[in-house]
Amino acid sequence: SKSKWLPRKIDIIEKRVGFSNTSVGGTGGSGFVLPTFRSGCSGLLRGGGEAGVSICHYTILLILTLASFSPWGGSGCPGRGVGGTDLFLFVFLTLVLENLAPFLMTAPAEKPSLHRYYYGKREFLFLEVPEDACKCLICMDPAVNPHQSKCCGCILCEKCVRKVETCPKCRKENFCSFMDQVLNRRIRSLKVSCPNSECNKKSDLGTILEHLREKCPFELVECRNGCLQKVERDKEAAHAERECSHRVIQCDLCEQRGPYQFITSTHLGECMERTVSCPEACGNEVRRRELSAHMIVCPEVVISCPYRPLGCAMDLKRGKMHVHLETHASSHVTFLTEKLGQQEGTVQELMRKVEQQEQDTDRLKMVVEQLVSDNKKLAEDAILAKVQIETLSSHT
Repeated sequence: SKSKWLPRKIDIIEKRVGFSNTSVGGTGGSGFVLPTFRSGCSGLLRGGGEAGVSICHYTILLILTLASFSPWGGSGCPGRGVGGTDLFLFVFLTLVLENLAPFLMTAPAEKPSLHRYYYGKREFLFLEVPEDACKCLICMDPAVNPHQSKCCGCILCEKCVRKVETCPKCRKENFCSFMDQVLNRRIRSLKVSCPNSECNKKSDLGTILEHLREKCPFELVECRNGCLQKVERDKEAAHAERECSHRVIQCDLCEQRGPYQFITSTHLGECMERTVSCPEACGNEVRRRELSAHMIVCPEVVISCPYRPLGCAMDLKRGKMHVHLETHASSHVTFLTEKLGQQEGTVQELMRKVEQQEQDTDRLKMVVEQLVSDNKKLAEDAILAKVQIETLSSHT
């Protein structure tokens, strides 16, 4: 059978043209031996990767097998070397595969790119090529609200026409233009697809613009609550109700309403109905509106000894003050006695001052009585003098 000498023929050919052996179908020599190029086979590999090499190898193997049974391949009989027919056949096969491999093994060509232009601030995929007459002479995009110059008829978009003072085409000064409504309708009738990749709508430009303003579910729109975040139109309602930091919610404790960010941050730090822990870490939790009343009885609040006015300078927590009062009762009594002695001397001094003030009052009273008496006498003398004056006047 020729299956016994076919591997030998391949070994002889690979030694002449520079092959190395690669086992196919197993390891340890139990597979069928196929040729693999060492060098000079870049053309065969142009199709790319191991798949291209496998196709080439199997093609060579098939041709060599058929040649072994051909009537003109007598040199390939068992036990004989490789003749000129086999070598010619291999060279011919190599040339054929080198020229056909790029066509058989390369990836399919990509589709030609479509026409993308900006219309305003958005890039649109135009399904038909816009004519040059529809494009702005400056930005080379389809003109938005196209203006036609009165001098040479060139077309400029509304944005570019505001920047020029000289005609960009004929260079005529005192540039003047008018709105071309016919061209505007022509441009807005061009077929485009929605610029949002998730949307499959295709229509004329005017319809797509209206679709983007009002209907496209994938168009980014600003949140109705004014949080300045942009979300897709079909998700905006859910965002405004459940995610927006500016959505209006109600406090669960005091029923006050306000923006979510304010309620969850600022208001919770002020809510009078919220339960808070005692700031003195006594372990009690009270409502914020009851915190002031709790601090009056909290055992962890540091207070002064009630005998401080008498001289005790001890400061202790309220819960331990009773121990201090019990253990220092004698010293407190001493402070009280000293204070009473000081107050007794003060009382005596005050009584002396009162007596002195009473004496001064009596003296002032006598002075006042004397002044009243003198004033009365002066009044009588004044009346008498008046009578005398009148008498003298009548005699004269």
